[in-house]
Amino acid sequence: MPVAVLRTLGAIMRLLICSILFATTFLAAAGSAIRGAVGQTAPAPLGTAPADAPVPSELVHAYVEMGLPVPPATARLIVFEPGNTVIVNGKVVHNRSLALMLEPPTVKRGPIVLAGAEEMELHGGTITPVRADLLNLDASATPLRSASFDTEDRMLLLSIQCEILGQHEPARKLYKAAVPAGTPALAQLAWNHQLNELLVPGSDRTAICARLVKLQSSLAEPDTALVRDLAQTIAPPPPLAKPALPLEDQVNALTEYSAERGWFRAGAGSDSAYSALRHDCIRAVPALIAHLTDRRLTRVFSPAFMMRQPAILRVQDIVSELLEETLEPQRAQGDDHRLELLTALQKEVADQGEEKFLRSHILLKGNVNRLFLDTLVAKYPRDLITVYEQAVAEKRSDDARTICEELAVADLPADLRAKTFLAAEPNADLGVKLSALWGLFHLHHPEFDPRLAAAIDRLPPTSTGPYWKSRESEFGILVIRSTDPEVWRAYARWADRADVGQRLELLNFMDYQGAIKENLPQRIAFCRHFLDDQAVRKISDDPAKYDGPCAGFGYESLRVADQAALELAALLDIDDQLPQRISEAVTVSPGNTARPEPGSPATQWQDLHDLVIAKLKQYDAATPKNH
Repeated sequence: MPVAVLRTLGAIMRLLICSILFATTFLAAAGSAIRGAVGQTAPAPLGTAPADAPVPSELVHAYVEMGLPVPPATARLIVFEPGNTVIVNGKVVHNRSLALMLEPPTVKRGPIVLAGAEEMELHGGTITPVRADLLNLDASATPLRSASFDTEDRMLLLSIQCEILGQHEPARKLYKAAVPAGTPALAQLAWNHQLNELLVPGSDRTAICARLVKLQSSLAEPDTALVRDLAQTIAPPPPLAKPALPLEDQVNALTEYSAERGWFRAGAGSDSAYSALRHDCIRAVPALIAHLTDRRLTRVFSPAFMMRQPAILRVQDIVSELLEETLEPQRAQGDDHRLELLTALQKEVADQGEEKFLRSHILLKGNVNRLFLDTLVAKYPRDLITVYEQAVAEKRSDDARTICEELAVADLPADLRAKTFLAAEPNADLGVKLSALWGLFHLHHPEFDPRLAAAIDRLPPTSTGPYWKSRESEFGILVIRSTDPEVWRAYARWADRADVGQRLELLNFMDYQGAIKENLPQRIAFCRHFLDDQAVRKISDDPAKYDGPCAGFGYESLRVADQAALELAALLDIDDQLPQRISEAVTVSPGNTARPEPGSPATQWQDLHDLVIAKLKQYDAATPKNH
């Protein structure tokens, strides 16, 4: 759905605030989850490949010998369309991916498919069985990506899987398209599959190690260091230091640490050992230092980043990251003397006491020391109030928001937390005010809606700085979480007095992530109010304020009425019916100056308005009057 693509792009860029977006090798499908090795299911009988089999029989046998997953006899080739579009050879086409369906969807889950060598669940989208004689391998129909360690040889895997299943016609077409297609390529795929298995919590590392050792001889450049580190991981852990170092057991337990993938850090995850280290970071320092050269594997995947190859993180990587965070206040002095800095830090803690040290070192010059904050939350939650009040007094609005998120859910009396936020809300700094309102929202406090409405009535008609990331615009993210009529009346009054760029931004939030279904009627009513607004925005009129993914950034010229229609198309779930020229403009990236001609053809915009108005009539007829 084109508008859904726009929402996703805008949301990512807003969250990363102009950071570089990286293309990952993760799911083409929205929200899939690797469930484990399909090879653990009973394999289908192989039989004997026919003499004229397009896929060489030695590859079929090698596939099985290398421990790659054999699909069950009931598996069927399907095309999965997640609903988004991609640009292929300059044309906008629907994203289509090939996979083998292993299990049909049920009431509680989506269909289970074999994507490459990994089993995964699909969410949303449409699935179409593939007729062998009609398989069309155009550039928009490629094997589905799924795994952490991925390659461009997934076509080879799928061709062999189809051959095993006796689906010779699609196997022939897939094998012809596989480049390269041979035993070395297959061995690399098997190797990557075993690496993915290493990431699965509880997988048998001993068996995986044996398979990797066997595969090494088939690879041109095997990663012998990984096999060596894996063997060390399997071996009994080293004896604990004497005297025992605090939390060293938790450091040793990092070999089973599994977390969400991230571009830079492993992430907190839900692992108890890692959490214990973060929540008692000062006491953990000696044990962390002792494991700075620990090459044992964790179950955390580090994706490719710039020149860095994808890898499984070692214990030393996690330990080093924790120590870097511990040293964040002293980082300006350089990392060449890390051990000396850690010794000085421990002495400072001994002199001041841990609680006072943490409280005084959380707010750094440019950000919050997240590790110290985690420890403060776990051991001294009441000090969060002091740190939050310090951030408010210094007008460090971003840091106030970070502290607010912890304070709102801290193990403290609700009335004490609410008192802190109520005292901060009248602050003239919009960032501080927003942090306090967020705190009241998280507490479900009765003052949240009245204070939000009052704050909106005092907002200026335009933003300070680019529209998309301004403090003013952020109030819209709170509004879409409210059902209070006065909040929505205040929001409408603000939109009426706002300039055209700000008005478009306020409309842009109506189908934004975080909106609650309970206020859908209010969001629809808000958009309807602007269906006749003929004000026009031109990005070239003020490039600085329209910098980044502002509302409707795919269009150089855009009427408020047309933005309202686009929002309503998404809210009424008809955005997959957008006229083609409008749909293509939605795929334009913010930095691309080659936008469509000002405004798409008027007839297509009129078609969109007609479509929306017709759907609104159906909506009105089906909606109770009290809405």
